[in-house]
Amino acid sequence: MSIAIVIPVFNGLKYLQNSLPPIMAQINAIEHRKFTIIVADDNSNDGTAEWLNLNYPGIIVLKGDGNLWWSGGINLGVRYALADQEYQYVLLWNHDTICAENFFNNLIKNVDKYNSKTIIASKVYFLAKPDVLFGMGAFFNPTTGKLKMNGYGMTDSAEFNHPVQVDWTGGMGTLIPVEVFRQVGLFDQKNFPQYYGDCDFFLRAKEKGFILMALPDLKIWNDKSSSGLEHKAQWRLFLRTLTSIKSNYNIAVAYKFRKRHCTSFVFHFYFLYSNILYFGSFFKHWLKSLFR
Repeated sequence: MSIAIVIPVFNGLKYLQNSLPPIMAQINAIEHRKFTIIVADDNSNDGTAEWLNLNYPGIIVLKGDGNLWWSGGINLGVRYALADQEYQYVLLWNHDTICAENFFNNLIKNVDKYNSKTIIASKVYFLAKPDVLFGMGAFFNPTTGKLKMNGYGMTDSAEFNHPVQVDWTGGMGTLIPVEVFRQVGLFDQKNFPQYYGDCDFFLRAKEKGFILMALPDLKIWNDKSSSGLEHKAQWRLFLRTLTSIKSNYNIAVAYKFRKRHCTSFVFHFYFLYSNILYFGSFFKHWLKSLFR
């Protein structure tokens, strides 16, 4: 079995220096399985490529032009993997993600349990709050367009100690059979360069009959501080969150996603409602900041 681990990165050297050593230690200890790490370096200027070449010469470093974003970075690595008929799986990883010490052994055990129609997702925690879930897969309501992370913000408990079939997941720690890419295609980097690229892809995979299972014994921790754009109770940043590629609240991208995947006109009302809530949340934080 051969697995290509694809890691997109842009100026994330300080995160790679923490996340790569435990990965390398684990995969080097596993016999009869081939792991290849492919880093899609989107023209970083922090010495990422140089550090990788010096410390991990076996890692494949692909260069981008600075405009790949997340979806484009993933696609660059996946294309490389697909060109080599040797790989059966692609494992998506984020540069700011730390894995549990038994992650890859558990991954191999689970690969042997499921067939090539199954995508495997991890149980993700906040790095700053190690026992609090970021999500164990996620769900999508095609009527309203609501996206819900399974367990987001909840302290880990027995409720999340069993496998669960989900609709989509984030990219980090997700194992995808190469057959999925052959039938579904790549991530839509044109329409969803950063956010919504993951949920769009996995919903398209679901439409093709693939199953997505989130497994509790695949534990990873994500550093939320390294990604996304937040308003921080500032008008300038708030307005940027409505239009920036870096923002999960980009109105045009969010609408485009729901337009593609929702099955009812009802989603327009929920979309309006959710944006009103976001506006209200900003005003609440902005007013509080005035009286600090």
